[in-house]
Amino acid sequence: MSARIREALDDLEHEVAALPLAPPHAIRARGRARRRRQAAVVATVAAGVAVTGAVALPSLTGRAGPAGVRSQQVVAAPVPSDSASTRATGGCVNPSASPTPSDADRAGALATSRKARVFLKPTATSTEKAAVDAALRGLKDVTAIEFLSHEHQWQRFAAQYCYAPDLVAATRPDSLPEAFDLTLASAGDYSDVEATIGRMAGVDSVVHAVP
Repeated sequence: MSARIREALDDLEHEVAALPLAPPHAIRARGRARRRRQAAVVATVAAGVAVTGAVALPSLTGRAGPAGVRSQQVVAAPVPSDSASTRATGGCVNPSASPTPSDADRAGALATSRKARVFLKPTATSTEKAAVDAALRGLKDVTAIEFLSHEHQWQRFAAQYCYAPDLVAATRPDSLPEAFDLTLASAGDYSDVEATIGRMAGVDSVVHAVP
């Protein structure tokens, strides 16, 4: 090794040694803060999925759920494989690559939609879930009911955000709310269902969904 190279390495070693390094407890604190920020991003996305209900529900297969409440296995809807965006994401379609529906288009879709969803609170008990299920089955305005557990909601979430595997991997099933997916007799029945079910114990919100 030449004297010039050795001298340069010695200078670099001195410069690195002189760098101001944060104490270990400060480094650990920054790591915890970064993990909290990541968790907050995941929670915000999950809440957006729950509140808007903007994504069409995939195909469902009925099976028994907890405490007598009907549940089902969620099967991701097939995605056309001949589009450029699909080929670029390995079978997943990033919604940012598609035109965003206008408020008028969404309002028009809701005016004829017979879909609604009842989202449960994280603290909802088995008794409260069963009571909501019984109340929904007693409404003539509701023609079909499906219960979505945490795991089923996560499967829908994973299918919707398949183009963002890091986000899916960072999202726990229990961070997504359980819900009832409803089919109404007519689009105009939504307001009556919301007024009847929206204030029940264990219910977080009722939304009119675009099919």
